[in-house]
Formats: sequence, C-alpha cells, structure tokens
Amino acid sequence: MIPRPEQMDVNDGKYFSKIYLCWQTNQTYMKKICLILLAAATGFAAHSQTVFEGYYTYKKSARPAAKMELAYPKSQVEDGLANYMGKRGYKPASSSGMTVYRRVTLDSLLTDLYFDFDKQGKGEGQTTTMTLVTTKANQPIDSLKANDKAMLEASKKFLTGLLVPIAEYEHGVKVAAQTEVLQDARKKLDKLVEQQNSLQKKIKDAQTDLAENKTEQAQAQLSKDSPDAKTAEKARDRLQKLMSKQSKLEDSIKQYELDLTKNQSDQEVQKAEVKKQEDALAALQAAK
Repeated sequence: MIPRPEQMDVNDGKYFSKIYLCWQTNQTYMKKICLILLAAATGFAAHSQTVFEGYYTYKKSARPAAKMELAYPKSQVEDGLANYMGKRGYKPASSSGMTVYRRVTLDSLLTDLYFDFDKQGKGEGQTTTMTLVTTKANQPIDSLKANDKAMLEASKKFLTGLLVPIAEYEHGVKVAAQTEVLQDARKKLDKLVEQQNSLQKKIKDAQTDLAENKTEQAQAQLSKDSPDAKTAEKARDRLQKLMSKQSKLEDSIKQYELDLTKNQSDQEVQKAEVKKQEDALAALQAAK
C-alpha cells in the first residue's frame, strides 16, 4: 500500500522509490499526488539527510567518512558509480576490500576515493549504504586524520553529486530490463501470428485435398461397376484408400480448426500482455 503524501518523509532513503511506485498506479488520485511528491522531492532535496557524516573502521581505528543511503540494490549502486566514474576517465582498483578511484580532483584537491558498499534487506526492498573515505592522492586510509574537515566536506559534496547520476543509472537499468520484457512479449505474439498463418494454410491445403479426394472417389465409384473384373477390383481398392484418406483429412481439419481457435484466444491474451508491458515501459520513461 502506498502512503499518502503527509505520511511520507523526504529524508527517507526510499522516498524516490515511493514516488515511482505511485506513478505506476492507474488511479487518477495517485497520479495527481505523484506530481505533488515530485515537487516535494525537488523542493526539499537540499535539506535531505541522505548524505551524512559517519565513520569507517579501518585497522581497528575509526576514520571520518561521508555516507549516503540509497534505495537501490548494492550491485546497481556499484555499477552506477563505475559508470559515472568511467565516463570521467577513472578506473576502479581494489584496496583492503574497498573500491578505490585514484588521483581524482575534488575542489582543486588531488585525492584518492575509497568506497565501501553495505547492503540491507533482500530482494526488491534491498537498500545500500555507500561510504566514502577521501585521502590525499597516493595516501592510505590510515593517513587520514580524524579532524580533517576539508576531506570530509569534499566527500560529502562528492556523494551529494552522485545522487542524481546513480538514480539515472538505476532508472536506465529498469528501462532496459522492461524493454527486454516488452520485446519478449512481442516475440511471443509474433510467434502466435506465425502459428495462425501456418494453421490457416494447413486448413486450406487440407480442404483442397479433401475436395480432390471426393472428385477421385466419384470417378472410382463409376469404375467399380465396370464389366471388366480387373478394372472393377482396382477401382474398389482405390475407393477404399480414398475413403480412408478422406477420414484422416476430415480429422486433421477438425484438429487444425481447434488449434486455430486456441491460437486466436492465446493471441488476445498475449495482446493484453503486450499492452501491459508497453504501459509499464511508458510509465518508467515518463517517471525519468
């Protein structure tokens, strides 16, 4: 159940996720309050406590760190950061279990950025706390002094700047996933249409064969009464084979028609599924 606007806290790390869930609903009321929530998010983002000061324990000592809570899975946060940094020419390294980007310029300071990612929860409700410890370039974490406010403020500023890029990356991941779901749904519908065309051709061909069969039966009926014994016997044998083939053709046509009826029913169901996935994709794209 989605809460009303007055029940939602913009300081909650899941605030923007709730806005997105709001947009996905089909209720006119919820569509309207979605716009209110977006306005609130814009107005109060500057006062949000998403980024906050904390500590990171390294070699049994607490180092000053900036932290940010995100309502996204750990893997997407890591990938979103890598995407953001990669576009700026930085490649990740690993040090003491942390992800490091070296020689990054922050506020005219040449720094190394040490990131840690801590996930909470499971499945769709998973959230991630991103921790950033900033040191001077080529300096280990234990070189950072507990009272180094300049580095802490640079860390907070950098994390604040990551909020939108990571949200956009996560949104892009969802759009890509939903696009794939839609493509799969359309492919399934296309296969049903191909199956329909195949069944219709089989019915038409079987009906043509049946008409030819009946013509041949009529000719065999005339020949079976021939005064020539061999001709009559040959005609009777042919007539039996034609009548057997007629029965098989009629059974095939009935089965094809049953399959065609089911196919058309399946197509209606799949068309509804395609429409559902198209609407889901449109909602995601509109929520950007």
